[in-house]
Amino acid sequence: MERFSPKGTHTSPPYPLHHTDTYLDDPDGDPSFKFQPSQMPLLPTKELCNNPPVLLRARQVLTFALHFYIHSIPKPSPTAIHIPPSLSIPLRAVSDRLGLPPICTYSDTICYNYSTSGSADSPEDFSIHSTFSSTPDEVHFYRTQAMIEYRGARAMPLMKSIISAVNGSCLGPVSAYLDQVVNVVDELTEILTNVRTDCDPAVFYNQIRVWFPGGKLVYDLEDGGSSEEEWMGSSAAQSSIVQALDAFLGIEPLTHKPQEKYDAQPSNGSKMAFLARMRLYLPADHRVFLEELSRFGQRMRAFILDHPDREKAAETMGAYNRVIDAMRRFRSGHIQVVALYVTAQQRNGEKSGGTGGTSGVPFLKSIRDQTVKGKME
Repeated sequence: MERFSPKGTHTSPPYPLHHTDTYLDDPDGDPSFKFQPSQMPLLPTKELCNNPPVLLRARQVLTFALHFYIHSIPKPSPTAIHIPPSLSIPLRAVSDRLGLPPICTYSDTICYNYSTSGSADSPEDFSIHSTFSSTPDEVHFYRTQAMIEYRGARAMPLMKSIISAVNGSCLGPVSAYLDQVVNVVDELTEILTNVRTDCDPAVFYNQIRVWFPGGKLVYDLEDGGSSEEEWMGSSAAQSSIVQALDAFLGIEPLTHKPQEKYDAQPSNGSKMAFLARMRLYLPADHRVFLEELSRFGQRMRAFILDHPDREKAAETMGAYNRVIDAMRRFRSGHIQVVALYVTAQQRNGEKSGGTGGTSGVPFLKSIRDQTVKGKME
């Protein structure tokens, strides 16, 4: 495990990523250090375009560098933060190539930040490559989320089997597959709540979480111009597996609808619901997959609800509702974690919501309640 430094990467890119490490003022983990990208050379990115693993690693290094920079300059700032060209130009180049926003996302901190060994049955089987705080707590936090994504992928072949059955107008095996999805979701809940074993809430709140938010940023462009943009940072709402479960169940019209009382409202006036906006932060191929899965979810619900064999339909509805109950348990577990790691850590009237800018626990409760409304009757 390394703290931000690209040293130790398993690839040998034709790209001087190691230069970035030179411009960290404090290599010993002091959160008060200031990263100075203005002193960096403008690094080329053309050589990366045909090497996806190196492209992803370059993006991770650059997004971590971006967040080191924006969270180590004097605060508060009423205006957008200017990102020097030595950081903004290569970051935007690799991000555009990958179809990702020029900000640190969940995919950077989790999906492209681990490798596995052994059976991947415990957090210790997940190696984390980069952290912000150099604390074991951050390593465990990332391991927990990586394990959720990794183990959650076991739902994919089950979804595929259900899709095949529904597309073939065969309701028979669907309930058995749905019950297996329940087992997967319940395992994810157990993994999520076990984050408490090796991640101290105070360390998370004061030393880890502070690096995640995005903000209003002014990016210098290669043509000499600039672009002012507002981006959220890394958030659990950007989890591909949780978004996939909502899409598969066909409950996005409930969970992804605008909730102005609890949503983070961007300054550009967008009325897009928070979870729908968070999908824009997912890897491009994940977004395409979720669009297709969303369409199937609605077809599956209609197929079950309108099936002429009412006895078989009732059995399948029961299995479907058990998946909804499992999602409710998962979201209740998430609420407990946020209450412990965020709400309980606030001091002196401090109010801090989710890292995506929502109201935190109230928002999560509203999503859980909307999830339950997806039950079939």
